[in-house]
Amino acid sequence: MAARKALVVLDCDGVIFPFAPQMAKSGAWPDLLEVNVAGYDMTISETVRSELQRLMKLGVDFKWSTAWFDRTELFPAALGFEPWPWARPEREYETWEKLVRIQRIGEDTDVLWVDDDLKDDQETVEWLKTAKHVTAISPNIHVGISQLELPQITAWVEARATR
Repeated sequence: MAARKALVVLDCDGVIFPFAPQMAKSGAWPDLLEVNVAGYDMTISETVRSELQRLMKLGVDFKWSTAWFDRTELFPAALGFEPWPWARPEREYETWEKLVRIQRIGEDTDVLWVDDDLKDDQETVEWLKTAKHVTAISPNIHVGISQLELPQITAWVEARATR
């Protein structure tokens, strides 16, 4: 039996880059770094960045899912990541475009979808109840990936690692 494909789909703002200064005040991560992406000063935890860099080497595919499509090529360099493709729709949809992208991924692929907006779109919330091949994590926009969520992401990727 062939191994199932695995894909991590990550949003940027509110997930990798929490909205500061709220995060700095929250004390969620003691190791915050400032990085500049396309002229924007953004905050990221060194722990989150290092762990994502390690996980990317385990043979699971990663894709960006962000409205910042004109800047996605700048994120990897600023973070020390390898370039990733961007999950971009070919046309406009009446429903939330990120949901459409995820729905187009076949059920033969396990998906980890990390996006701060997941809980805000009712259609997405309802669809996720039946999408057994999708694991969803929705970080707090002001914290980003938290100290509770990072181990969940790590476990998910390591369980599907091919290297």
